[in-house]
Amino acid sequence: MEHIRKHVGMDRIRPAGADDLASIAAIHHGSGTPGLLADLGPAFLERVYYRGILESPIAETYVIELDLAPAGVVSLTTDANRLFTQVFRRRLFLAARLAMAAAVRRPRILRDL
Repeated sequence: MEHIRKHVGMDRIRPAGADDLASIAAIHHGSGTPGLLADLGPAFLERVYYRGILESPIAETYVIELDLAPAGVVSLTTDANRLFTQVFRRRLFLAARLAMAAAVRRPRILRDL
């Protein structure tokens, strides 16, 4: 996959890095996108999901900036099943701990696990 770069004034798309994890998680969590990942909360998204994607050799993640502030995120892979296996196997215990903490706050999450 080739890197995507587009500049329009102060807006751009750039490769994400570890410094972007908190912003990426906040964008995903606050997006209103329904689903288990968002329900698991920003700590899960930052420490398990997006950290795993950023560290994977089979994925790329880009941050969309508007006026120099992160406003969106997109992740790409050629093998989603393999990516998710890598992300969650490498962080199994942390994922379980954070998922249980989220379920205590929102018990309905257990229905989706």
